[in-house]
Amino acid sequence: MKDRVRSEALLKKVMTADEAAKFIEDGMLVVTSGFTPSGYPKAVPLALAKRAENGEKVGITLIAGASVGDELDGALARSGVLKRRYPYQTNKSSRDAINNGEIAYQDMHLSHVPQWIDYGFFGDVDVAIIEAIAVNEDGGIIPSTAVGVAPQGVKNAKKVILLDNLFCGNERNIQDAIEKGAIFYRDDAEIYSTMEYIFEHNNIDIVFNCATKALNYSFINPSNAFSTNVQVILNLLELQRKNRFQTLCHFSTSEVYGTAQYEPMDEKHPKNPTTAYAAGKAAADLALETYVRMYELDAFIVRPFNNYGPRQNYKGMLSGVIPLTIKKIFNGHKPEIHGTGKQSRDFIYINDTIKAVIELYTCIDRGQSINIATKNKIQINNLIQIIAEKMEYKGSFIHKEMRNSDVFCHNASNEQLLSLIQIDFTPFESGIKETIYWYLNEFKRIEKK
Repeated sequence: MKDRVRSEALLKKVMTADEAAKFIEDGMLVVTSGFTPSGYPKAVPLALAKRAENGEKVGITLIAGASVGDELDGALARSGVLKRRYPYQTNKSSRDAINNGEIAYQDMHLSHVPQWIDYGFFGDVDVAIIEAIAVNEDGGIIPSTAVGVAPQGVKNAKKVILLDNLFCGNERNIQDAIEKGAIFYRDDAEIYSTMEYIFEHNNIDIVFNCATKALNYSFINPSNAFSTNVQVILNLLELQRKNRFQTLCHFSTSEVYGTAQYEPMDEKHPKNPTTAYAAGKAAADLALETYVRMYELDAFIVRPFNNYGPRQNYKGMLSGVIPLTIKKIFNGHKPEIHGTGKQSRDFIYINDTIKAVIELYTCIDRGQSINIATKNKIQINNLIQIIAEKMEYKGSFIHKEMRNSDVFCHNASNEQLLSLIQIDFTPFESGIKETIYWYLNEFKRIEKK
């Protein structure tokens, strides 16, 4: 098996045909590889047919390269799974069901099908089943003897589900995703029954857990800041333990380390949280690591340092230092510096964090933790000065007392990250310029209302 599935992370996801068939639900659009009786999947369609033969209600729309073998067209037709078929077929069982009105069918030239899939004319692709001879180290699929419409199936088979209570978020930030078909639940991940409902009504494979409440909230309601981080991860780990989904990517934070005891801070750095927010995150990390050891869950931890960029909250006491400073200068107010301003942070542009997580997904081991950082240590007083210069602010700054429990130094090691993936980090000069530009446009948009 290792010779064929060459990615260690994906090797851990190998399952039986019966298990794979459970990902297919009633009403789904399924695309498969295959062109004539060659290169089409066999075991999973037979397992799916068996579910229907055992009395389960499951009917699908099937798009294959052209006519395919009996294990696919025939088995699904005889079991009643096949409800709609594109673009061409020659199987006797399918033909009889089409003529009897049991299967809706459209015969069309194969050359039109890939473009129609890309344009969404058939609807959203729910599942792609591809017969492959191997999977490369980077997750690339090496198909078997016939490809057909497999590339379109792989590219378009996706469903994104968003869950957010918008505690300090804004639905406008995800509007583009919603318009492209993402499903949005405005609800609370702390409520187990909410999570159960979502998993019951959606076929979910991967969960990215970004749920938390802003660090500043722990100075207002420390108990809730702590419990949110813990309860959400426990809900997810219990659902994963019950096989409701396959893989969990949990977002931790550099705050679990506290102030640097040595620099640069690698993944072995002691955890010494200084706020209730950070303590909750550290507890969540420990919970995940424990569940992985106990139940061999496919779960891992990514630990971004100090994210910045467009769409970060800029309202009220929960706003971050960069959007807050931009907003104050825009409104004609003086920026604030707490304490000496010599506190340092390792800032990473949000787009880089996203790219890193996507790349890491295919190569990170279960239970592993990876720092995501640029080694871009900047003192807060220098940060404020950079923003002021770029916004052509010539005024003075307000100096306030340093907050209790404020981390004094963050300076990350990204050696382990760069040993796994290649990534070109956005220079801070470019990232902060893009960030200021986005917020200025946002503030001007609000002014026009």
